[in-house]
Order: sequence, then structure tokens, then C-alpha cells
Amino acid sequence: MHNENKQQARKSAQKILSSLDKNQRQLAADKASENLKANVYWREARSLLAYLAFGYELDADPVIQAAIDEVKDVFIPKVSGNLMNFHQVKSLKGPFKKGVFGIREPLESSPEWEFFSSPGPALILVPGLAFNKNGARLGRGGGYYDRFISRIRREAEAAGEQAPLFIGYAYKELLTESVPTEEFDQIINGLVSDGYSGLF
Repeated sequence: MHNENKQQARKSAQKILSSLDKNQRQLAADKASENLKANVYWREARSLLAYLAFGYELDADPVIQAAIDEVKDVFIPKVSGNLMNFHQVKSLKGPFKKGVFGIREPLESSPEWEFFSSPGPALILVPGLAFNKNGARLGRGGGYYDRFISRIRREAEAAGEQAPLFIGYAYKELLTESVPTEEFDQIINGLVSDGYSGLF
């Protein structure tokens, strides 16, 4: 039942996303970037783990560029099998390669983000198709972010360390009352959009 609910919720989200025109998308990306940069955790972060937008996702490029300008270390995802790791990028111009889903990915040879050895604190932006104010998130269905978040939280707990902040990053239209979840879905720490910014 949950799976059917998720499929329906994904369809609804995709419909909302496809209705936004290019100008709305650009304005939203700039506004969300400003909202994110107003937070204390942005100013304190030394590493930013972000994503290169795919399809209709909220464009994180403005915030990636801001992090580069502020000399934060920036890492973006690379998928290998069913795992996702983050590798460093120094520029939005790349070099990148096309990954398994046609998404631009960093080169394997670039430094990998690791919880114990990369500059901290780290701030991790998490894309998605729906979010609520209890920290529930609906992803695309591959489980890559859920597995990654779970792994990093386990590593932090085992070391007696504070886990990084995982912040949803999405259009305000994707903030909803109800998000279908299952037991393996990870709860995120906060959400930033073009109309909302808060920790849960």
C-alpha cells in the first residue's frame, strides 16, 4: 500500500514540477540560495555536499558557486552500484562525466568526502519530490540518499560524534502536509526552499 501511495505522490510532484516555467525555476533557485546562506549552519560549514540538478530538481548551482566563492570544499554525488559517494569539485564547469542516469558526476580520481577526514562541519543538501515539516522526504525511489544518510549516521554514532545536518532542498511547492514513508526512509534535519527555511 505504501508503495502505491509513493508512486501516486511522485506523479503529483512531477506534475507540479513540470508546470513551473524557466523563469520561475531561476527565481526559486536564487531565492532558495539566499535562504540557505542566511542560516548559521551555512556560515559554520566547511564542506558542502550538494547535487547537480537533474530533470526538474531545484537548481543548486547558485549555492554551489557561493560555497566555492567562500572557499568551502564542495562535493557532489557519484553512484557506483547501489551506493552513492561524494567527490570534490572545484568548479561548476567540471570536469564531469555522465553517470548511469545521465546525471553529471565528478571524476573518480577527485578526492572523496569522508566523515572522519574531510573538513567539518559538513552541510548536506538532499533533493526530493515531497517533504513535510516532520522531516519526512519522498525521493525518486532508488534509495541512494536513504542508504547514504543511514551509513553516515551510523558512522557518527559509532564514533560518538555529531552527524552532519541533512537539509532538504526543494521548491516551496513540494512542501506538503503528508509524505508516505516506510521504515527504511530517513528523516532529515531541516528544509530550505524558495519560501521556507527551518530545522525540524
